[in-house]
Amino acid sequence: MDDPSNSIPGLDAVVEQIRLEFATSLPRRGQKIELALERMKHDPNQSLFEHFYIEAHGLKGSAATFEADDVYGPAKALADRGYRWRKEGHVPLDEIAEAESEMQQLAVAIKEYFDRIFGGDHG
Repeated sequence: MDDPSNSIPGLDAVVEQIRLEFATSLPRRGQKIELALERMKHDPNQSLFEHFYIEAHGLKGSAATFEADDVYGPAKALADRGYRWRKEGHVPLDEIAEAESEMQQLAVAIKEYFDRIFGGDHG
């Protein structure tokens, strides 16, 4: 069977543009998750649990779509944690340090993916 992307002229360019937009959004998306985690340390509430979960879950799904496996792993760990926090309505204190470690892993993975896509020379 033929590759469907070959049947629509210009599709490869569109897919590449979307992949670049995903890569460009990574630093901002990581910062949103990190900010929500930081705020939860001082004012844990259901709204922050929801925001943290939605941001991490969305990043996990996007990373899977664009085969950003290095980003997917820590994003999944954070999303799973956020899902549990949201469901239980609280954040166990010992899990904050674990989430911060996962956040650091995510930040490194985002930088490495970003550098890979843009050649490491992005300012």
